[in-house]
Amino acid sequence: MGRLNEMLGAAASYSRGLSVQFNLDEQEGVPTVAPELVPTSDIHQRPEQWALHSGTLLIGTVIVAAGGVGFNSQCAIEPGAGELVIVETLEIFLDSSSIGLRLAISQVPLTASTGNLVARDARRIVTAGGSGNSGTRIMTKNDAATSGVASTIWRFPLPVGEILLTLKLDLVLVPPWSLRLINDTTNTSLKQTNWRVRARPATPRELAIGAI
Repeated sequence: MGRLNEMLGAAASYSRGLSVQFNLDEQEGVPTVAPELVPTSDIHQRPEQWALHSGTLLIGTVIVAAGGVGFNSQCAIEPGAGELVIVETLEIFLDSSSIGLRLAISQVPLTASTGNLVARDARRIVTAGGSGNSGTRIMTKNDAATSGVASTIWRFPLPVGEILLTLKLDLVLVPPWSLRLINDTTNTSLKQTNWRVRARPATPRELAIGAI
């Protein structure tokens, strides 16, 4: 069995990862860590510890009405300025009108904010309505045809009957990228949709797309 404190060839990558996450000056990696293994707390793991580095846990729900002939109903998670967002899960009600649903990434903002993305950690609530300390929003649009989509990443199956589908995404976003849910069938609503996300301040290197 190898010695657990030896990092060897992985040392440089480990050092680089810490530098990116905490916005530190990158230093050359070392081949070993402390000779004793000690218990540590992972601030990126447990929900109640996410706030220890200014992170905010968020949850929200939305229904987007049909907008009219030729118009597509859409909603999106759009990161706040300077924030890194992890879209953890998406729950959506599916029925026979869901044939045109898809998920896509985009760099084009939608126009209306629902205001209902709220904190999952009461310690981070900043308004009487429960909003978290984050600029990330659920945005919607239903008064135009779909445009500004970069790539579709998921198409929803046509359900048999009515179901609530849960997708575990763990998709990481930074501005200007957003994640959209689109109903490609025009003049058709988006049913009940629940988003669960977490946000934290991003480092300059994380915000420089392609620098990681």
